[in-house]
Amino acid sequence: MKATNQREGLFDGQAPNGRDVEEAGDKMLDDAVKVQKDTGDALDRIQNTLGDAQNLGNEALVDLDEQKEKLANINDELDNINVDLAQAQELIKNFSKRMAQDKFILCCACLNVLLLVGCLAYFFVDIGGDDDGSSNREAN
Repeated sequence: MKATNQREGLFDGQAPNGRDVEEAGDKMLDDAVKVQKDTGDALDRIQNTLGDAQNLGNEALVDLDEQKEKLANINDELDNINVDLAQAQELIKNFSKRMAQDKFILCCACLNVLLLVGCLAYFFVDIGGDDDGSSNREAN
């Protein structure tokens, strides 16, 4: 409001506070130039700040793209690991079946050996009883 009154007084040819009209005009122009300079400096600072913010945003965007690529690679590696785990599980299943078959074959072989030993023992015991010249077969 005060500035408006001073401006109107200058246009009417009155000097504020008893000063010369020309001095008052120069003062107002100097003040206007100072305000304009301050405004220009503020705009320059704002432009610099915006430029810095844009640079930070671009760097953040680059970092996010790198992280996105890393996550995609990790996801691909996890998929490969899942495939490898499925294959390993199938191999373990097949190996377990083969071990069970091998154990069955081993048990059958042991049983055959025991039967052979039993037959031999029976044969030698039977022959041992025939040493006195008599045969159980002939008696029947």
